[in-house]
Amino acid sequence: MFKRLVSLFALLALLAAPAAWAAEVAAPVSVDPAVTALHLNTATAAELEKLPGIGPVLAERIVEYRTEHGPFTHLDQLQEVKGVGDHLLGRLQANLDL
Repeated sequence: MFKRLVSLFALLALLAAPAAWAAEVAAPVSVDPAVTALHLNTATAAELEKLPGIGPVLAERIVEYRTEHGPFTHLDQLQEVKGVGDHLLGRLQANLDL
């Protein structure tokens, strides 16, 4: 009886996980409500860190990329920075301007 109950809870957890993950991935979110849209070409590393999924290392990479290659001309160009993929770019689009 106990094994069946544990198995049932495990099955329910597995079935609920994809729905929760899909809801999180679908909508871009801002961690800081005060951050509405940062200008990608003028934002400091500290400002970039306030965005979802960007820590100090990635923020510094973005600033370095901008310094070495000049201003970003489109948001997709952000994927050229090591550590930025499709998923992260999708989360950031609502918070970035050019």
